[in-house]
Amino acid sequence: MTKILLVEDTEDIREFLAHRLRRRGFEVELAEDGEAGMRAARQRRPDLVLLK
Repeated sequence: MTKILLVEDTEDIREFLAHRLRRRGFEVELAEDGEAGMRAARQRRPDLVLLK
């Protein structure tokens, strides 16, 4: 399964996009800002990082 790290500071948008991606079969990790996104990318090694 493709792992996606979604970095978005607005909670409503973050949850909306995560829901849509999960419905399409992706494994989604969330980060609320760039700093958290960098930490998550180093630790979880996603296949794709989406920044909004």
